[in-house]
This record gives sequence, structure tokens and C-alpha cells, in this order.
Amino acid sequence: MESFSHKAKMQICTKNENKDCCETAELLGLICFAGIVVELPNRENLGLKIILETEEVAERICLHLGKLCNISPEVVLKNNQATLRLKDESSVERLKEKLFLCEEDGVFYFRIDKRLVQSECCKKALIRGAFLGGGSIINPKKSYHLEFATRSYECAERLIEIVSHFGITPKLTTRKNEVLVYLKGSEEIADLMALIGANTAFMELYNTMIEKDMRNTINRQVNCENANMTKTANAAAKQMIAIDKISKLKGLDYLEDPLREIAILRMDYPEANLKELGEMLSTPIGKSGANHRLNKILEIAESI
Repeated sequence: MESFSHKAKMQICTKNENKDCCETAELLGLICFAGIVVELPNRENLGLKIILETEEVAERICLHLGKLCNISPEVVLKNNQATLRLKDESSVERLKEKLFLCEEDGVFYFRIDKRLVQSECCKKALIRGAFLGGGSIINPKKSYHLEFATRSYECAERLIEIVSHFGITPKLTTRKNEVLVYLKGSEEIADLMALIGANTAFMELYNTMIEKDMRNTINRQVNCENANMTKTANAAAKQMIAIDKISKLKGLDYLEDPLREIAILRMDYPEANLKELGEMLSTPIGKSGANHRLNKILEIAESI
């Protein structure tokens, strides 16, 4: 069964970027959140492996790599995953140059250079690439949770800064050897889906939010009604015990006419609420008046 994440990524992959700067930013997000540095066999130089969730995302990154860097990676499809490998030194060097990636003291690492995400459109493209590369979202019918996984703490912090620019505030945590940037608020997750162009996922999430809100409202109303029914039943039981006590010890004629009338009605209609009892009287009274008379009966029962 197709996951909610897969559907969101599939929709994003149907949209084309027309600006080189946005394609570069999206590629950077993909690389930083899906790339793994690997040792090249029998060489001192480092290669790059990119593990992606879907074939469609792999095709998209291949287009970016070909257009922007003249790179044709090796693609391996296995177990519903696509793995891209950059095995030659020149390809890795061109990618590093295009994305301002760093290598210090022989160590290659990922980073999000500010020069590539200066405009609003490029910031959105970077977030979109990060989601395609290392993002996942739980089916909102089960829970609200979206996360970006990366091996770079620096990339995670930079992503938080960029996402926060749009009024969305992710949090950061770690899991095993990964750094996670995550959201749990339904509205913020919906906003992010809309921000990166996953409009179908946004609508499905939004509809689920409305459905859950309606269900919760109904449940609150039912619970409130159940609580009121229990309260009414408990009050009626106390009143009937008091009336029975007066009847056995003094007789109902001991009560004044207004009290005797409502006492008889209470015994005949134990399930009735105060409003209903008041309306049944020969001279109808309101809820507060019925409550006053029944409380008076309780006081009399306690005094005898």
C-alpha cells in the first residue's frame, strides 16, 4: 500500500522547476538529507551514495545532476529504494563546486551554504529537496508527525532556520546515528506541505484535521450529555429517597401543597429533569423554581 509520504513525494515530482537557482537549492536539500560519503575502492578520494525512497525522486535528482553538473550517476533499484552512486572523482568535484560543499583535512562533509538560499523561492526549494531526500510524514489519520532525517547536525540546524523563516517552528532530536528535524502540530505540517507544493497531501491533511475536530466536538458533546444525565439521575435518586422517608414517617400530607405536588411527580417520573418537572405542575414553574422546591423537600427529610 502506498504510504502518505510516497504520495506526497510523487506529487512534488510532477512539478518542474524552471529556475536554475531553485533546482540547485532543491538538489542541495536532496544531497544534504539523503547523501552518504563513501570510500572509493582502491582510491584515496571519496565517493558519494544517495539513498532515495522512490524511483521518481531518483529520476528527479538525476535530471538535476545532469543539467546542473553534467553528472550521470549509477542508479540501482532494489527493495523499493533507489540508490545513486557517484564513483568518479571528477563528478564529486563538480558537485562540490556547484553546491559549495566542503572538504577539510581530507574529510568531506555536507553543509547548506547561505549563498544558495538567499531568495524565498530558493528557501522553499531547499525545504522541498530536504523532504524528498530525507523527509517522511505519518498518515494524518493515525497521527500528526513529519520529520527530516540527516547525518549532519549542521544541516539540521540550518534547515530549522530556513523553515522558521516561514513562521513554522520545527524541533530537533537525535535517533541512533541520525539527526531529526520534526513537526507534530497539524497546522504547521499542513502549512509545510503547502509550502513545498504537495497540495494534494495538504488537502488530505486539512480534511483529516476537520474530520477529527468534528469528531472531537461530537465526543465532547456526548460526554457532556452523559455527565448531565448521570448528575440528573443521582439527584433524582436522592430526592426520591427523601420523599420516601417523609412518606413513611409523616405521610406526604405533611408537605405543603406545592411541595407535595412536585414530590408526587418526582416519584411518578424519576427520569424527568428539573425543567420537565416544573412544566408538569398545575401551575408551571421554571427549572430554578423546581430545584428550590426539591431542595426544600431534602431539608425537611433531613430534619425529621
